[in-house]
Amino acid sequence: MKNYIVTHTFKSKEAKAKMIEVTGSMSMEDMTKAMTSENAKCQMSWNTPGDNLTMYCWWKGTIQMQLINN
Repeated sequence: MKNYIVTHTFKSKEAKAKMIEVTGSMSMEDMTKAMTSENAKCQMSWNTPGDNLTMYCWWKGTIQMQLINN
């Protein structure tokens, strides 16, 4: 599997807040398990502070397109 750093952009501040609310009580292990398939696995993710709507994730995947569709 290859390594990828992926930039995700939330559509709104509300969408970012909802994601943080839902994942706030999850461990990093639980989050990465929830974002795993046979072709791609999230290794780690980073949220940006404040009103910035960007989030970064480190993925391992067989091909880049599978990460987009995962």
